[in-house]
Amino acid sequence: LEKYLDRNLNLMRQVRETVMEIPDSEKEYVKVERDELEQTIDRLYENDPAVWSLDIAVADQRFLSLKRHDVLKLARALANNKFLTEFRLQKVELDDEFADTLGKSLSENGSIRIVNLDGNTISG
Repeated sequence: LEKYLDRNLNLMRQVRETVMEIPDSEKEYVKVERDELEQTIDRLYENDPAVWSLDIAVADQRFLSLKRHDVLKLARALANNKFLTEFRLQKVELDDEFADTLGKSLSENGSIRIVNLDGNTISG
């Protein structure tokens, strides 16, 4: 099962990369809609008061298929977000780079009360 999940994740990443490599001159013909999770990350980055909790757990395929810059954008978004109070990302293959970026953001954030990163590959 894990082998098939990895293969599917790689295929999803390849499709996203292919779509994102469309030249600017052709992008007007191809509208790439961001999915619900990507839109939520954008809303966190924009400090949307309607987003006060984020809970992603146990190998959520939407999260695992995100491009690296979106994962790091999520960590950076928390630096200036004043409305998010609960942040849970459990077992979604987060790494040390994410943890470092998140740590810097959390040092600037005074609103987050709950952080749960259980089950990730953060070395500490």
